[in-house]
Amino acid sequence: MSNTATKTIDGSVRMRGWPLWRVLLVGVLAYGLPTVFLAIFSALPPAFAPGYVAPIALVFAVLGIASLIWNWKTNNWLARLGIGLTFCGLFFTLAVRSWFAVLVGPWLWLVVGVTSALLVLAWALPAIAGSLSAWILREQSSPQSGVGRAIMMWALVIGGAAGTLGAGLGMSLSRTGHENTAYFIVAVGMSGVSISLAQSTSHQLWPDRPWASRKRSPDKA
Repeated sequence: MSNTATKTIDGSVRMRGWPLWRVLLVGVLAYGLPTVFLAIFSALPPAFAPGYVAPIALVFAVLGIASLIWNWKTNNWLARLGIGLTFCGLFFTLAVRSWFAVLVGPWLWLVVGVTSALLVLAWALPAIAGSLSAWILREQSSPQSGVGRAIMMWALVIGGAAGTLGAGLGMSLSRTGHENTAYFIVAVGMSGVSISLAQSTSHQLWPDRPWASRKRSPDKA
């Protein structure tokens, strides 16, 4: 099996020998917890379309678990793409919900629009700038430059704070009047996570795309 196949984002090669119940357990934990959190989070003040967010999150979860099982059985490229898209969808929805609580009017749509554009660019980056995409992925996983180390530190601090404050929002934070600070950190953190996940997933999937010519280098394709 190729080296590329052993580095898939979902660990499908290692999961190949797992029983179905274990794959389902991983899927329920990986998708179920964010889905429940997002459904509750959307109902906290200021409420953000909880009647729509919860079903959308559930759809992401069902499609994600189905993609995980499909990939476990076949190691299929489309299945791996589905896993990445559904995870990104959950995190991006959480980011949009948080931006909705912090911003209003034109600023809200500007920030959401820019974040959406960056997300699309992250998915397309391996196709339009393979070398840059490879550098970004390398700096995310094992930073070798000052910029990479700064990004890694930012991700650890903001990501950790986003998870902690998001979990506490509606409890202690709601009583101290710091909801906007918490929402802002969650919004920035989840925006960064969704964009980073999109880029890393796309870069790992791009060399194995079904229409690729095996005679061409991934960075030059």
